[in-house]
Amino acid sequence: MSVGQVVGGIAGAVVGFFAGGGPQGALVGAQLGMGVGGMVDPPKGPHIYGPKLTDLTTQTSTYGATIPRIKGTFPVTGNVFWLENNQLKETENTQKQGKGGGGSETTTFTYSATFAVGLADCRMDGPIAGVRRIWLGANLIYDIGSSDIHAMIASAEAAGNFKIYYGDDTQLPDPRMQAALGVANTPAYRGLAYIVFYDLPLKDYQNSLIGAQVKVELASSATMSDVASTVIVSDTSVVSSSGVTVLANTIPTWASIYGASWIWDVAAQTNGTADKHLTFTKQFTPVGAAVSLEVACDNTVDIYFNGNLVGSASDWASVATFDLSRYVISGVNTLSFRCTNIWESSLPPSSLGNPAGLIFKITMAATSIIEMYSVPLSTVVSSECLQSKLLTASDIDVTALTSMVRGYAISSVAAIRSGFDPLIGAWPFDVIQSGYKIVFKPRGGSSVVTIPAAKLDARSASSQPGVQITNAREMDSVLPSKVAVKYLDSDREYNINEQYAERLNTQSINVSAVDLAMVLSADEAAQKAEILLYLYWLERDDVSFHLPPEYNYLEPSDVTTITAPDAAYELRLTQINCTPDGRLECQAKYNSAAVYTSSAVGGTGTAPEQTLTIPGPTQYELLDTPLMNDVFDTAGFPVAMSGYLAGWPGGILMRSDDDGQVWNQIQGFSRPGSLMGYVFNSLSAHSGLSIDKASVLSVTVNQPLSSVTELQMLNGANHFACGMDGRWEIIAAQNCVLQADGSYILTDLLRGRFGSEWATGLHAANDHLVLLNTANLQFIASNLNVIGMARSYRGITTGKTLDSDSDRTMTYQGVNLKCLSPVYLNGNRHPTTRDWTLTWIRRTRKGGELRDLVDAPLSEVSEAYSIDVFTDGTYLTVKRTLAATAPTVVYSSANQVADFGSNQVTLYVKIYQLSATTGRGYPLITRITR
Repeated sequence: MSVGQVVGGIAGAVVGFFAGGGPQGALVGAQLGMGVGGMVDPPKGPHIYGPKLTDLTTQTSTYGATIPRIKGTFPVTGNVFWLENNQLKETENTQKQGKGGGGSETTTFTYSATFAVGLADCRMDGPIAGVRRIWLGANLIYDIGSSDIHAMIASAEAAGNFKIYYGDDTQLPDPRMQAALGVANTPAYRGLAYIVFYDLPLKDYQNSLIGAQVKVELASSATMSDVASTVIVSDTSVVSSSGVTVLANTIPTWASIYGASWIWDVAAQTNGTADKHLTFTKQFTPVGAAVSLEVACDNTVDIYFNGNLVGSASDWASVATFDLSRYVISGVNTLSFRCTNIWESSLPPSSLGNPAGLIFKITMAATSIIEMYSVPLSTVVSSECLQSKLLTASDIDVTALTSMVRGYAISSVAAIRSGFDPLIGAWPFDVIQSGYKIVFKPRGGSSVVTIPAAKLDARSASSQPGVQITNAREMDSVLPSKVAVKYLDSDREYNINEQYAERLNTQSINVSAVDLAMVLSADEAAQKAEILLYLYWLERDDVSFHLPPEYNYLEPSDVTTITAPDAAYELRLTQINCTPDGRLECQAKYNSAAVYTSSAVGGTGTAPEQTLTIPGPTQYELLDTPLMNDVFDTAGFPVAMSGYLAGWPGGILMRSDDDGQVWNQIQGFSRPGSLMGYVFNSLSAHSGLSIDKASVLSVTVNQPLSSVTELQMLNGANHFACGMDGRWEIIAAQNCVLQADGSYILTDLLRGRFGSEWATGLHAANDHLVLLNTANLQFIASNLNVIGMARSYRGITTGKTLDSDSDRTMTYQGVNLKCLSPVYLNGNRHPTTRDWTLTWIRRTRKGGELRDLVDAPLSEVSEAYSIDVFTDGTYLTVKRTLAATAPTVVYSSANQVADFGSNQVTLYVKIYQLSATTGRGYPLITRITR
């Protein structure tokens, strides 16, 4: 029988007797008292362990597993108690390999799962306040404890893939479980906090639930920090311009759209000839889980957000809406509205029929942040006592327990006392009976009484004098020289960590390992290790003595001071037995209040704290461009891929050859991907024969640019594809100057590189720009028979589903296989026959760099040309097509007369070099007069 049972039995008997029950009441009271005492202080025998660190660090799927009770903020791996259809969902993926996907096929299988994980028992303490963070394996996927905008948006997106049930008394069954099990067979699991994951992809977790270990940071109580919905409306400030007069005005009749000011930039009309632009910029710091933009404008306005073109608007009568969440960055974000090719006027805007203006509204959705919450030790202890249903709040006194507990969990079925053991180790306190209450009293208090040494040998009048005080001392070799405390580290994503305290001036080599199944910081754990080490050595002595009845008000846990001739000794009473003659038999330990206070500093190490980032969408370009590398002299085209945001993890190019019925994975791309962006202004036509010193290109890109020397540029540095599909020009830039708004100005340009001079005059604002760095481009091999066929593509961010992107249709024209246009047409008319003899110089697609005594390679199977002769300089009507196998052809006088009715002084011709695979190349379009 334990001390708790003895004390409880005595107290119960006294209460039962004086409550009117007499002897029978005393018997019943004794039984109840012994039961309560046994729960608080179980009988000695097999050692009862408290919760272990390993109880909640490994996910299980066990029938009858213990459901933990959570205090404060605590991580739980939980118990998988339902798996849809009792199996993983299998998906078959077939990937074609080889040119154009015409080679072998590889079939792989991926798996997903819909399952439920039990987290916490909420029947006694009520529903949990919320889930703060969620990890799958080692990856953080959900974090609403962070004020970072990326974490908010990523968490809101992740929350669509699971549902949290908080364990309240009104929660309903999960619909997915009802669909699988039947409505009548699906309980609501009220009183159980659990989470259901829907179709969770297991590719990143070894395609098994074992790899997808779910760790959930639960908050039994929480402090919620709400971020309110924020609205920013347009004003008339921060307007910048380029070569135009800036005007501002408010149009009250249109202000009713949002109740905000209309921004009048300049008077403009779309048919203006001045190539000028105006930009309105708004900078703001996003908050909330979503950011959206609504715009109404007059004249066409292009909208950029953090350098990314998100769309255009041109209708003042309706509102265009854009989701900016995918482009958000941490900190200050920049929203720009750009109107190009505007016509300047000094007239007031209200007097013009077609002004340039806009009005906008930015909305940032409301969200809530769960902050770290510590619960009072008194709350933890009282809730566990009340869990027994034998004690009420009036039976216990926990008011002295003022320490704060970061997080604690009861994860095993055991006596109440076993749940207190780790708490007593961390915040030493005693459990005593005081009157009719069970009192929880922290150690380290001050002395309540000073007892002279003469009072110690209390004895009956007939007894002989005895020993005043007995001191049994433990040997040094038995005591630990080191105490190591293992705990869940709050700063290391709740990984198990260890702090220790060591005593060096001892011969002992023992190490005491203490598992504290609770959440601590490194400093807190180090301090507890130091306190425990000092207590081992301080309490090595067992002190016993007798006191006279005058001290019968003393209770176990009281601190007393014994004065002796040589010194004063401070003792903490651990046990008091009353003898029949009223004397007190006392057991005690040495006490020092200073031992219970520590300022030790723990070793934190490298914290693996993760921060959620938004992967964002994938941007990509299918570059049907001229041949720039001899290695790619085959059917196919380069692809550039990157992300809009820094957190982009990589992407996959998908292709469908049957209008979206079947999608094949074509090529994977790793981060950071290619340098890509947009061009604000349009370039004018250029011959490409010299460096273009006049043109200035204003661009925004997703990665830094740098200037190079002229020699480096000529050797291939800073080469770009500029334009769009069907009109890519290959350019190079020597100077790349960063501007205050993050854009770049490119000057000293090489134009029409690799035979793309035909595209120099086809540019428009918002053209795309791609750095042609072979390290980041991937060449997608194709098949000759697909040239001219339209196929659908999607760029999918790694980890995202196929429907995260929309179709983009591209028709591969085999531009890299097309012959370049001939150059330098020359010719003469025979003075007597009037026959035309035309000559030209061919160009080559590859290997065309100047080498001594080496002609440019033909690069084709055979040399052949096709020459169209046109009626006039409109180049619309073909009179005759000539063929040649060398760079010369004769247009006879007879053919001229047949075609035109007379010999021609001037010829209008298009000359093509022919390819066996793509037919006619790019033409030399010119006229010749002789």
